Amino acid sequence: QYISNYIPLIINKKPELNGYLNVNLQVLSTFKGIEYLYDKGITEVFKIRGDITISHIDKMMEVLKGKQLSFLQMCKPGARKDIYYYINQLHTSHDYPADIIIYGKSDLMLNGFNFYVPEFSPIPPESLIAYNLFKYL
Repeated sequence: QYISNYIPLIINKKPELNGYLNVNLQVLSTFKGIEYLYDKGITEVFKIRGDITISHIDKMMEVLKGKQLSFLQMCKPGARKDIYYYINQLHTSHDYPADIIIYGKSDLMLNGFNFYVPEFSPIPPESLIAYNLFKYL
């Protein structure tokens, strides 16, 4: 109930082709969410997988705030002593940096997620997302 009262639900028309590993579904839903925030004047966007939780997000935001584009990935326990936040991943597959957390300027993120793959191509969605985002740096 809390979510429906305070967080808007954006319903999108399903793309004609889902694409490899649902790339077009991922990109469309992210694009529409960023577009909603952009239209409200939000200048920076934090995108995270839905199956991840973060503790001490305030510490993470200190690192990210003001960056044009940043990717955060999982890190082996004990590998970095200077990271004060903890990312808890709720699935066990390997991932790419563009799959975990992306933070950046909303206009760059909006352009970076504005694409559609019109045919089946076995390129991981995360690679396509990263490639498209880097085009706008």
